[in-house]
Amino acid sequence: MPVLIFALYAVAEVAALIWVGSALGVLPTVGLLVLGSLLGGYLLRREGQRGMQAIREAQRQGLPAQRHRQADYADVALRTGGALLLLVPGFVSAVLGLLLLLPPTRWLLRPVLKTVVARRVQVMTTNAFARFPGMGPGPAGGAGRFPGGHRQGGYGDVIDGEVVDVHDEGPSGPPRTPLTS
Repeated sequence: MPVLIFALYAVAEVAALIWVGSALGVLPTVGLLVLGSLLGGYLLRREGQRGMQAIREAQRQGLPAQRHRQADYADVALRTGGALLLLVPGFVSAVLGLLLLLPPTRWLLRPVLKTVVARRVQVMTTNAFARFPGMGPGPAGGAGRFPGGHRQGGYGDVIDGEVVDVHDEGPSGPPRTPLTS
């Protein structure tokens, strides 16, 4: 399915390039592509800085600002995605990038992004719990912890011991001859 979507996107980009090229000519079309990429690079830098500043500010506000932080994270992701799409040479990607930079479009896509990210995080944590059994929800309702606060291990009991260097006691086999070159 992703290959089909990418193929359709490539066909749409080529069709848009041919259409704009036939309407404006070669040099204006190339100029528009370069201008769009330069604008995308500038916006990527600006939106990245603004986004990180908004995230830092939301984190300073503490836990009561949880919803505010989620909105900031979603807006940062959508604005950065829009700038990245502008950076990619092409008219279809430029239009999609500009749409992501508009506030009404971001408002419409924010719940979709949150749903997609929540599903992805759920799949990733489920896979992690399956791969590392001691990390999942454990007995007593804790995240992988027993009532005494000890972590639940997936590899058996821990036995205290002492390391003894056997080379101090002498060789345990036939004498070895050193390798020389």
